[in-house]
Amino acid sequence: SERLDGLDCHRLVLTPAAGERDAYEKLVVWISKDDTRYRSIEYWDRGAAVKVMTLEDYRSVGGLEYPFRITMRSLAKDSVSVITTDELEPGSPKVEERFFSTAYLENIR
Repeated sequence: SERLDGLDCHRLVLTPAAGERDAYEKLVVWISKDDTRYRSIEYWDRGAAVKVMTLEDYRSVGGLEYPFRITMRSLAKDSVSVITTDELEPGSPKVEERFFSTAYLENIR
């Protein structure tokens, strides 16, 4: 148990299974105890944190809790990307199943 931004959080260290390769050697995840929301994820490589994702502004939409602001900070490149969600439509007919096929994803460039 640790505190993050004034919140009491579970701190989990996630590592790839033995023999498995992954882009990062580990992830350190903070999940708030009172509402079980992901608050922060550190991405580690070669013994150091290289990126930090912060998830904020959670809102309930269609019975789901969703972070409407996601910030990714690169510690290696000193850069920041922010994704702000303005509207969320769970179950929208605009999202077709084919959008998630390998063939579709390979051809959207």
